[in-house]
Order: sequence, then C-alpha cells, then structure tokens
Amino acid sequence: MIVKTLLCGLFLLSACSPTRTLVKHLGPLPEPSQAPAVCKLISVLPDSPALKAGLHVGDEIVSVNGTHPEDASGVSDLIQQSGPQAELDVKDAAGRSRNLKMTLNKERPRLGASCDLTGWRKNSVSAAGNESITIFQGPYALTVSGIIDKGVTFMRVRLTNHSDRLLPVSTALFSVQDGHKSPQTLLSPQEVIYFMHGDDAVPLIKPPRLKDNVPYQALFVSSFSVVRHAAPSHKGKDDWTRSDEQYVLANAAYLNKETLWPATLEPGKLADGLIYFLESKSLPVTIQANIEGITLAAAFGKPTPSTQRMPAEELIAFFESLKKGTPLRLTLRSGKVFVGKYSSYDPINEIVWFDTPSGVVLTTTSFGLKHVAYAEVMSPEQKKQPTAETPN
Repeated sequence: MIVKTLLCGLFLLSACSPTRTLVKHLGPLPEPSQAPAVCKLISVLPDSPALKAGLHVGDEIVSVNGTHPEDASGVSDLIQQSGPQAELDVKDAAGRSRNLKMTLNKERPRLGASCDLTGWRKNSVSAAGNESITIFQGPYALTVSGIIDKGVTFMRVRLTNHSDRLLPVSTALFSVQDGHKSPQTLLSPQEVIYFMHGDDAVPLIKPPRLKDNVPYQALFVSSFSVVRHAAPSHKGKDDWTRSDEQYVLANAAYLNKETLWPATLEPGKLADGLIYFLESKSLPVTIQANIEGITLAAAFGKPTPSTQRMPAEELIAFFESLKKGTPLRLTLRSGKVFVGKYSSYDPINEIVWFDTPSGVVLTTTSFGLKHVAYAEVMSPEQKKQPTAETPN
C-alpha cells in the first residue's frame, strides 16, 4: 500500500501533530436488515407539497410517475428523479386508491413526506471515509461513524427529525456502553481538549453564541472529571513551541466547529456533530439514542472483513466499470478492511487507486490487485440537508 499525505484536518489533526499517532477505525457490526416492502407515510411536513396535495400519515405510496419502487427506500430516488410535477398513486389506510398530482419543491425536501423505514439499517461511507450506519426507527434516523485517536473515541452522529414537531437535541439523548455493558462517560469538548493538551487549552473551547453581543460562558473541567485522572501530563502554555500552539489552536477550532452542541431541530432537518468518550478497553461499544421513548442503537468494533472472495479477472472487470468517486469497501487478503473512494485502476501494474480521506489525513492510497480479496460498492452518506422522504 502506498500513501501520499496531502493535507490535515478531518476529525482531529493527528497528522499535523509533532508526535503522530495511529488512528483506529471503527466499523458497525454486521446485522441483517431489509427496508420495508411498501412506503407507508409516518409523517407529513407542515406546508409541504405532500400536505397540499392531500397526503396523510398512514397513506401508502404505490407508484411515482407510473414507476413502482422496489421497496420503501426506493420512493426517495423516484422523488428526486422527478421533474417539477409529480403524479402519485396512493392507497389510504382503508385500502382506497387515489391519484394525486402535485408540484414538488425545487430543493430538498421536494415532497415533504416520510416513509416509515423502521427496522432498516443502512451501511454507508461517511465524508471522512469511515464506515457508517443509519438506523431508522419511527420518525427518526440516526447515522453513526467513529474512530479512536489518542485515547479518545470520536463518534460522529447525525440525527434526522422526520416528525412533524420540534425536537431538542443534545448529548443528553445519547449513552454508550462497552463490550462488558459498562456505561462509558461522555466527555464535553473542554474535557477532550484538557485530555489532549492540559488546562491551558480549555479556555479555547467556545460554544456557539445563542445571541449576538453575548459573551461566551466560561467553561471548565470539574475536579471530579474522569479525564483528571486519565490524562497524561502536558506542558504549560508558556512552554509551548510555535508548532505546539498551532496544533492546540487547530484542535480547539475543530472541536468548536464539530461538537454536537445543543440545538432544536425543525421538522425535516438534521443535527450533525461529534460526541466523545475515552477509549474503551472492551469492544464493541454500543451507542444509543433515546428520543421520546424511541431507541436507536448501533454497535461498533473493529471493521469486519467479508468472507466472500473474487477472482482476479472479476476484480479487474469490477474496478474498470467504476466511476471516479465511487465509495468502496475492500477486504484485503491480510484480513484487514479498507474503505475509500475509487480513483482509478492501473491495468499495466495491476494497482487500484483511491482519493479519499483516511481517518484524519487526506490521502492517495493504492493496493496491488493481488492484495485484494473482495470489493463491494457502498452508498455515500447524504451531504445535503435530507428531505423528509429520504432514507437519510
């Protein structure tokens, strides 16, 4: 494998650290699931094209513009592929059929109605090149991915509100257990910066201002915090080199930007951010969100290699058929797993190339064909604000 470093900065800036450490990637434990066969609406957003056209909770979308979706998750694609006007065949809860015509929004959410995807678990690739999973339960969807860096676990969570009401979001919704079912203490961003850089870095953590011209609330790390006993010794600010200071400032800026800060989600919107806890001695870790009596949970451990194998000629045909940027999951003959975005295949040297963030460093990575045991396409996470009708 060849790795060429291009830039730093996806999770924490380990690659820019004076003492670089190895990032450990986490992957969701495999668990069989399937999207529901039919799309029954679980919510309809206020003032949406769906509501104006007469769609109601409990209605079943049978077809979109004459096309029947393969399952409930396929409705999203049909809506996104539609022109400005859409025609839906619908059945109500009593089984009565009707045909509805409507004008969709130009931007997401185009329809403004959510299929009930309860029980479906969708594997994807995050923007940072990590394996993620989206769990659907009732009117909510939770997407999770994670890494371990410098003794801290960083879990990126994205919670989507498909309900028709406001949803307060904060780390208080979440809990974590290790492989022995022992609860793990969630850390504040100031505890993370303390663990990494000591007391002098804590004042650099600044939560978002709720109102203009309101001073930042001073943050501190309690004397009873778990990081007080677990953190290694650190140099004081007066002893920081210029490189040390730049590294601390960059990490603080990242935590300020990426932390899951408290927010209130409107219907059809999402909250995205990081939650933190110390590295567990026992995997897998299970992260759980409890929302109005609904539980969404996923277990993460070391990425699990596929047991399937592909012969060389099948791998070559597979790679040559791909478009640049396609998210892939490779199982290597060593038993390791690599997740990245396809760049190109070199048939002369039999090397497959990836342009992708790998953990915390944006890299160009290559693997010789002889080292690849199995390759599969994965779906990327949605980058835009989700529509209420999309899986994520």
